Amino acid sequence: MLLKVGELARKTGLTVRTLHHYDEIGLLKPSARSSSGYRLYGADDITRLHAIQGLRQLGFSLSAIGGLLQGGTVPLADIVAGQIRALDEEMARARELRTRLALLQATLAADRAPDPGQWLATLEQVEAYRKFLTPAQLRRIFERWRGTRAEWEDLLGAVRNARDRRIAPESDEAQRLAARWMDVSMRWMGGDMELAVRWGRMVGQTAAASGKTGLDAAVIQYMEQAVSLRMAAFRRHLSDEELERIDKRQGPRWADLARRIGQSMERGASPAGGPAQALLREWDDLLDDTTGHDPVLREKFERAYREEPILRIGHVIEPAMRAFIDRARAARERVEAADRAKSAKAPARQRRRTP
Repeated sequence: MLLKVGELARKTGLTVRTLHHYDEIGLLKPSARSSSGYRLYGADDITRLHAIQGLRQLGFSLSAIGGLLQGGTVPLADIVAGQIRALDEEMARARELRTRLALLQATLAADRAPDPGQWLATLEQVEAYRKFLTPAQLRRIFERWRGTRAEWEDLLGAVRNARDRRIAPESDEAQRLAARWMDVSMRWMGGDMELAVRWGRMVGQTAAASGKTGLDAAVIQYMEQAVSLRMAAFRRHLSDEELERIDKRQGPRWADLARRIGQSMERGASPAGGPAQALLREWDDLLDDTTGHDPVLREKFERAYREEPILRIGHVIEPAMRAFIDRARAARERVEAADRAKSAKAPARQRRRTP
């Protein structure tokens, strides 16, 4: 089957002028001509044209291609393999570009409509982020940023104010800020402590990374000093592996429970009453969820809060609330003890009545 020059041009995406040029320079001469003088291309010509196109895609000049094909030094299989490699590289570049655009989209979505002048800074931030975190991690961080942004803005102002006033990291004021910092951080990072550490390290080392969230190295360093004191207290009771297993996303649930315990106390509820006992059951359920339903981990976690005063500073559960729950637990234990005693006496009475 022979193809006219126009047909070959349509099938290959080349122009008729290009095919004419290849003929004129001797790169691709038609196998035959029609009686009317039209160029006709056969199977061997099409194979040669594919080789020409492949070598062009690999960056060879027409003169170099002519020399290679003339010498027969480039088998078609090698040319096809080279084209596949080139396509693989192009696909990799396309995936890389898509990843960057997705990150840019997430970064922009996390901010309030940036003006055109912010684009360059945003691109710089994306590149800085990618040196420390994977695209998947960055997407999760940016998607959750909107949910905690308002809290961060309020908290950062308070932290800067405390730092400017030279409030000591071990002070109650700084520790209350540290407790808030840890709570918001964990909710922002989805409870992933390692991710929070890597983000903090990135902000501390990369100036461009601080622009999006308002975090900067000085703020990070100040809070790290305060947070490290709380972490040291935890580590006196729990290993790093056990700390990792604590579900740090439960902050909102603890805050809601604290609010309702406070309301119950304000109403003068009796620790032995139904409402207080219901709150105690919620407390126990939430403790189980927080510690992964591991009784050993739960006991260590509770002991840390009982024995480390610094952990109670700034916690949503105030000391008076803990005392209220302790009284509710004591009331429940008294009732359970009375029930056990009553159950133990029943068989004895039954035996006395038996003839």
